[in-house]
Amino acid sequence: MYKLSERMKHVVLLARPEKSGSCYKKMAEIGCDHAYISMELVRCGYAQEVIAMDVNEGPLNRAKENMEKEAEALGFKGKVTTRLSNGLEKLEPKEVDAIVIAGMGGDLMIAILEKEKEVTKELQMMILQPQTEVAKVRKYLILNGFSIEEEDMVCEDGKYYPMMKAVKKESELPEELLLEYGPCLVANGHACLKEYLL
Repeated sequence: MYKLSERMKHVVLLARPEKSGSCYKKMAEIGCDHAYISMELVRCGYAQEVIAMDVNEGPLNRAKENMEKEAEALGFKGKVTTRLSNGLEKLEPKEVDAIVIAGMGGDLMIAILEKEKEVTKELQMMILQPQTEVAKVRKYLILNGFSIEEEDMVCEDGKYYPMMKAVKKESELPEELLLEYGPCLVANGHACLKEYLL
């Protein structure tokens, strides 16, 4: 079976639906690479279907190979599909309920969301794990009608990875310090944030 890194495990966990027993009808993973996150979202029952998307053929071919190996044994045959796409370009508005973007720079994430605004504004939920410019990503989400409802942070191989769950809901912009370090991480006194600050 495929093996998720700690970072990926925490990204997937953020996608769990609020109500027990419910799940997202359809999600998309943008920049899917090997599609481990896409497969895990279905395996955990967080999404009925996932579109694993990437701008390059290479990762999509790897994703297809991984799915062929794992799909039948793990029960998600036909539930994870691949799609060649530059960001959200090949998604229709309302085609998916939620997206995951993990492991890319914050400026690139914002550019992806901004470029296909018609798709972005119809999303009900986003899981984002930016590698850089995290404060800018938080600010962008809030200014564009999303509320950061949950955050997590993990340290892996000496690097710190903040991540967030944003839902479609108006919210007020917090002060700069909270944008920098994460309103939910600060409010909850997250142990990994404390370690990072020290």
